[in-house]
This record gives sequence, C-alpha cells and structure tokens, in this order.
Amino acid sequence: MFSLIVKRDGVVTVLNLNDFPIRLTLSVDSKKYKIKSVEDMKLLQSNENEVRVRLKENSFGVLRLENV
Repeated sequence: MFSLIVKRDGVVTVLNLNDFPIRLTLSVDSKKYKIKSVEDMKLLQSNENEVRVRLKENSFGVLRLENV
C-alpha cells in the first residue's frame, strides 16, 4: 500500500506505508520512464493508482505507482 501526499505548492511526495519497494513509472508522450523522485512534478489529477502531473518543462505525464 502506498500513499500520495500533495503539498500546497503541488509537489507530490510518495510514502511507502509497508516498507515495500515502489516502482514509479512516468509516461510522457507514450514513452515510459522509471523515476526515483517526483519532486519537480505538479499534481493535476489523481485516482487510486495513477497521478497526472505537469513536469518542470511544462510537458505533461502520467505517473503510475505499482508495488514491486
């Protein structure tokens, strides 16, 4: 189980509640990137396991969180 915390400035923080590793996959323009940090992303919308974010460069991406 994981949790997303979104601060007032829109920064997304991932908390791993059960100390299991979490794989973060960022999809941008149909390309997938594995990332370790979401510090520079702004939250746009979210659901249970997917977060749509705006990146630093003003491109858009979808961040998927999966238990590994």
